[in-house]
Amino acid sequence: MVPRTEVAFFNIQKPLAYNLMIAEQTAHSRYPLVDGDLDHVLGIVHMKDLFWQMKDLEAIAAGQGEPEYRNPMIAGGDLEANPPASGAEFLKHIARETFFVPETMRIDALLREFQQRRLHMAIVVDEYGGTAGFVTFENVIEAIVGQIQDEFDQEAPRIREIGEREYLVDGVTLLDEVNDALGTSFTSEEVDTIGGLLLNALGRMPKAGDSVTIDGVELIVSEMRQHRIHRVHVKLPPPETPETDQEETPENAEGSGEE
Repeated sequence: MVPRTEVAFFNIQKPLAYNLMIAEQTAHSRYPLVDGDLDHVLGIVHMKDLFWQMKDLEAIAAGQGEPEYRNPMIAGGDLEANPPASGAEFLKHIARETFFVPETMRIDALLREFQQRRLHMAIVVDEYGGTAGFVTFENVIEAIVGQIQDEFDQEAPRIREIGEREYLVDGVTLLDEVNDALGTSFTSEEVDTIGGLLLNALGRMPKAGDSVTIDGVELIVSEMRQHRIHRVHVKLPPPETPETDQEETPENAEGSGEE
């Protein structure tokens, strides 16, 4: 799942050209369309649909938006005489229906829903009805078969060795993934990620430099982003050395005798 704090979205309360700037900066194929914030999702905008409607888009962008948000590449369309009513109406017109799922839904059930409905994105809601994030068909497949990368993926590894028995780990890395890579044995019934484990252990809003020790492993908040633990510095304890019986020597034997 892509958490709420990392969701790029279109907002009908912003100029259309501003939303296009978001698309240019993030380069996704689909965006949730919201009315103000992510708790008010109106639909899903496919960039393919935007491209098919490019002439209408040009007409709107040529006549609206603050100067700093106007994109000269699409300004000056030839349909200015009869554009859609507004950028907001245009986006609502092309947006597709939203599929909502609870964050407790099992992966196998979610996969069936995606297949039956022929969907590629769903909005994940929490127990209070708020938006927790979104999940894509690719997210579901990766949860089953592992990480999938295409020619556009240039992601840094989630776990990087930075010193002897020291690692820098993305906060959203699953505990199982950390355990497999580092040989740790972290478990929790309350959280799924290394960042969540550290946050839960702290019991308060974290800040960079905060640390806890769990099962002999030191976890340090390395970087925060928007009130979220973005990276965790993991320090493993020294490796255990096998205990061996002290070899008895003549000196030891002599020293152990009673006078």
